[in-house]
Amino acid sequence: MSLLVCLSIVLVQPDIFLTDPMGGVFRGHQGPEMFRGYNFTITCSTQPQYPGGSFLLTFTGSNRTQIQQAVNHSAAFLFPAADDSHQGNYSCVYDNYVFSHNFSSESELLSLTITDLLVQPDISLTDSMGGVSRGHQGPDVFRGYSFTITCSTQPQYPGGSFLLTFTGSNIQQIQPAVNHSAAFLFPAADDSHQGNYSCVYDNYVFFHSFSSESELLSLTITAFIIRHVVVLLILLTAITTSYLYYKPTRRQKRVNRVSSMDLYVNAMEMVSLSSRAEAEPGEERAAQGTE
Repeated sequence: MSLLVCLSIVLVQPDIFLTDPMGGVFRGHQGPEMFRGYNFTITCSTQPQYPGGSFLLTFTGSNRTQIQQAVNHSAAFLFPAADDSHQGNYSCVYDNYVFSHNFSSESELLSLTITDLLVQPDISLTDSMGGVSRGHQGPDVFRGYSFTITCSTQPQYPGGSFLLTFTGSNIQQIQPAVNHSAAFLFPAADDSHQGNYSCVYDNYVFFHSFSSESELLSLTITAFIIRHVVVLLILLTAITTSYLYYKPTRRQKRVNRVSSMDLYVNAMEMVSLSSRAEAEPGEERAAQGTE
């Protein structure tokens, strides 16, 4: 007589959570959010059912995995500096060899978002001479006019600096942030100033350097004479339109004026003829009386 014994081993679901020593984690709508550049740790743990085992940290949407032996029923996975490649969903898989068999259990997903510590700065263009106009691709500046590019940011942290970059060139200017902004003056616009500009805000916060870049500002340099040509074309168009509109009206007035004159002349002629017709019988009778 043989006795068949069936053992069913069920590992409890492991836990997964995120910690950081720098305070760079906060709770977002979809889960924890981590500031770019901060270090963080993902910890896997399980209840003390069986000794030993290992934890496999998986990253969905990627083949990247990390594995560590379970120490005191947990394992910590350190990430020195958060960047965009760390954004995604993580899970812990606990494996253990129990009663000559391998068993595993997977945690829930941890959705991690990487965000900027510094908000995106703003970039704007101003001028004091009226030499800026709005073009199709962005602002247009007339050649020879002065203009100013201003970088600004929200008042998150004191200090910092602004770096004005010019794409397609090594031209860079840097100024300290004063009242969370910096102004870069260009005394006379020329063709070398045409291109794309951006502001990079740098600040040293929590013993680390952070930066954030603005959107691009596309600047076009145009000749001042073009403005006069455009104005002349607008004036010429307005004059031509007015002439074509008012010419038939004046002609109609002239026709009306001529028609009124003809009626007056015809009426005078009719009065004259009527007067003559009435005067002729009297003249005939006077002539007969004389004879």
